[in-house]
Amino acid sequence: MNVALIVVDALRADHVSCYGYSRLTTPNLDAFASANTRYTTVVSPGVWTFPSMASMFTGMYPSQHGMNRANRTVPREPRLLAERLRDAGYRTAGFSANPYVGRMYEFNRGFEVFQEFWGVSGIGDRSGVSGALNGAYQWLFPRVRSTVKRSQTLTRAYQRYLRRRVEARDKGAAALVDAAVEWVGQARRGGQPFFLYAHVMEAHGPLAPPSRHLRRFMDEPSIARAREVNQDAMAYMAGANPLDDQSMRLLLDMYDGSISYGDELLGRLLDALGDDTLVIVTADHGNCFGEHGILDHFFSVHQALASVPMVVSHPGIPAGVVERPVGTIDVAPTVLEVAGLDSAGLAGVSLRAGADPRSCLVTEFLDPPLERFNRFHRFDPVAFRRDLRGLLRGDHKYIWSSDGRDELYDVRKDPRETVNLVDTEPGLLAELRKLHESWLLGLLETSAGAAATQAASGDFEVEEDVAASLRALGYFE
Repeated sequence: MNVALIVVDALRADHVSCYGYSRLTTPNLDAFASANTRYTTVVSPGVWTFPSMASMFTGMYPSQHGMNRANRTVPREPRLLAERLRDAGYRTAGFSANPYVGRMYEFNRGFEVFQEFWGVSGIGDRSGVSGALNGAYQWLFPRVRSTVKRSQTLTRAYQRYLRRRVEARDKGAAALVDAAVEWVGQARRGGQPFFLYAHVMEAHGPLAPPSRHLRRFMDEPSIARAREVNQDAMAYMAGANPLDDQSMRLLLDMYDGSISYGDELLGRLLDALGDDTLVIVTADHGNCFGEHGILDHFFSVHQALASVPMVVSHPGIPAGVVERPVGTIDVAPTVLEVAGLDSAGLAGVSLRAGADPRSCLVTEFLDPPLERFNRFHRFDPVAFRRDLRGLLRGDHKYIWSSDGRDELYDVRKDPRETVNLVDTEPGLLAELRKLHESWLLGLLETSAGAAATQAASGDFEVEEDVAASLRALGYFE
């Protein structure tokens, strides 16, 4: 059976209309969900792309596979999903608009065809005036980075430049979908089953959706104001970019417009896939807009980042709404099972399983990138200096913190996690702390090599064209 994995970057579940959002942001995904299987509670094991996608491709938690900020080399073991499918006779193709899921980090392993679309920065353009400007940018930016990044005036000017580029040709998604649809047509004529992976970035910052999608949610004066909002997430968290409620509301409007545009492109891709294909549509993580003092998707494991949508089409999975909590870590075992391959030893559980033996689902944020605050010389990032792990069991979510600032929420009654129950539910807190200890002990017993792999990785030198594209997405400082 053919397999298609479609990842919509930074798409949080509570902004998807078939998940109860008040705005019609995702009509194509809604229509797909109405005819297939929608999972109401989906947990991402990571809150940013690199560890999250590593988990999706391996069926292992970040603490197991060891791929994180300090270790950006994909190890030879475990083999990635595409490698296993290729060896089983599948034609494989990957189309990625996120530089973290690319050749630089060896995520192309197992893909016979792998194309990258970095529409945000346009770094790949080497022709004429654009090529000269890109070359000058690559030479100049590393030399003036600290000065530029400290200045919010210069940062906003850089954002306007990026916004115009995105508005002119999106983040590579249109070209990506064109290429993916063309490849699917070719693959169908080959007689072999195929595996398609497509990763679009439209809901990821910098937010700059086409005007026609913004007009679904905003009037023209609001659109003009929204485009001037400073989207510098690190400055917001460091107190250098205070955003009032109106500015945050405008960013949310931009986010909804970006989701709407991504959904339009998703519809084209879904139309190219037939009933003979296992189709999984999900996200690698969500996004924060001021919740718990966070903008973007780092330094938190709260629901705004951990809760993502997932809709699946497969004849062996009954259509309808599934209340059983699942995770994106379940993608790999599901695909392997459909392909008739062994999925033993994975932390994920097949979506086709009738029951789930796991006691909880976990989201991890490890090794916080505090260097991203270096440009704010008067800011002490001590509050962000902690590893985090969120355990979801039933209605309750326990957040373990390496600095002892643990949290406990009833996410059914309090989905925005505003009331910390640590002081009022000591018995439940003790119970979930023990659950965390036993979960971690079981994980370490099967992951002895992960820490050694990470410790041996050393510094990872990123090629400048990849670094430039990642800087455009807000990752590098």
